[in-house]
Order: sequence, then C-alpha cells, then structure tokens
Amino acid sequence: PESNGHKFPLDLAAIVVPSTTG
Repeated sequence: PESNGHKFPLDLAAIVVPSTTG
C-alpha cells in the first residue's frame, strides 16, 4: 500500500495539476 499510496497521489497530482492549470 505504501508504493500504491505514493504513486496514487503523484499520478493524481500530475493529472489534476496540469489539467487544472491548462
């Protein structure tokens, strides 16, 4: 769960940040 938890937020932030920024 540690690897998944770290990848989950990272992937989400990488998709939510750029998606919201532009």
